[in-house]
Amino acid sequence: MWVPILAATTAALLSVAMAGSVQAQSAGGPGETVAAFGQRVAAGDVEGALALLSDDVVIIFPPCLQAFGPEGCVGKEQAAVGTRIVVEANAVVTLLDQSVSGSSVIQRREVTSDIIRAAGVERIVEDVTYDVSDGLISRLVALPDASDPQTATFLAAQAPRPPATGNSGLADSPGSPAYRPGALGFALLAASGAFYLLTTRTWGSFRIGWWS
Repeated sequence: MWVPILAATTAALLSVAMAGSVQAQSAGGPGETVAAFGQRVAAGDVEGALALLSDDVVIIFPPCLQAFGPEGCVGKEQAAVGTRIVVEANAVVTLLDQSVSGSSVIQRREVTSDIIRAAGVERIVEDVTYDVSDGLISRLVALPDASDPQTATFLAAQAPRPPATGNSGLADSPGSPAYRPGALGFALLAASGAFYLLTTRTWGSFRIGWWS
């Protein structure tokens, strides 16, 4: 009587173990996690993209810097804001190169979006580093490659303008043409990205780049 029960129990345990093994294999490594994240963002699936981020994720790129300051997006709630900005700007990414070093994925890519086209260029070039832990992205850092002519033109278009004043003597409001909130974001981006590189990366293993 006990033999069939033991056999059935053993089979059930083996089945669970095998299922867990298959699930772990299907999860893939850091490269697969980053690819899945990019695919979900491209599809406009914000919730699906957020599911691939750790609860304490840190994202340093212009939308997050503009929205939350030099620390960028910290945590999923803030990351959702940055991700939605990317989706609403119709950003399209073309991967030029990718390498995986341990738990980090380093990409060089071209990006176009409504924001980029509005600056009078077709695309910009950036290098991005993703840190992946336990199958989830824990940190994303993106910086501009100003050596690329179109990227340099785009960055120049984001340069701060002297505040214009009207009859009231007050600087232009956010709705006026001279108001450029993006300039603060790009300044914070450069400072935050440089600090990140100096404190957590060696120059030989990380190429400076940016987001879109």
